[in-house]
Amino acid sequence: MTVMTGRAYQPMDKQVVERLFGTVQWQVLNFQPGYTGSRPGELTGYAPKASAKISHDDLYGTITRFFIDEYPFRPHYGTGMYGATPRQKREDAMTLYGPIDPPSQRERCLHLGVKVRATTTSEGVSAFKIPFNSTELQRFADGSSKTVTVHLDPDDLRKVYITAEGLNTVIEASLRMTVFKDLSLEEAIEIMEAATKANPTQRTLHERHLSEAMARRARESGFFPDSRDPASYQTIERLQRRADRLLQVEVRPPS
Repeated sequence: MTVMTGRAYQPMDKQVVERLFGTVQWQVLNFQPGYTGSRPGELTGYAPKASAKISHDDLYGTITRFFIDEYPFRPHYGTGMYGATPRQKREDAMTLYGPIDPPSQRERCLHLGVKVRATTTSEGVSAFKIPFNSTELQRFADGSSKTVTVHLDPDDLRKVYITAEGLNTVIEASLRMTVFKDLSLEEAIEIMEAATKANPTQRTLHERHLSEAMARRARESGFFPDSRDPASYQTIERLQRRADRLLQVEVRPPS
């Protein structure tokens, strides 16, 4: 999909998504306790905050059931639908064209991942202060510093894919600090921040420090936030700014 900016209260700027918003509002949300109406003050004499009783799980469950159990079986009058249901159109597409294979991790990284400009060293490359390396990358660098583009999946740090100007192949590199292998990009940055705060005079972060910071963060949190809550989302730009603050800190694997 493509994210676009549209004008407020101008539905024709984004009519495709606006239509779906209306469907969800009138057929799902306005039946939920705490519904606030289409605009401020629309529901006179109703206190939405005091009436709200649903959790994130309740809300996501209700919306999910609607899109699985109801929406695909309702007649649709969008372009080319002529009253057919989305389920009917899906079956037609499967019969005529067949299924489409999901993209591989490599394709997801190259086309949808985060791109970071980096310079090769004898230790590989560093993206967001996280080290990656491979034999193929070292052969390409050949002992010199070369500018490359690192394609990274912020939800899976185990591998990155590297492209460079004039290079006809894509180089694969692996994570060199295994303490990060099961973490997202945001979690890895949080651990590095915690480790530097715990060792303000230490300029080198070893895996032992990072492991201790990881354990302490888990103990102090008491629970992990609901990743589906929009308030918990982090933008790549914000994560980049947080990683930039660690530029003077060297991250070193045990070897």
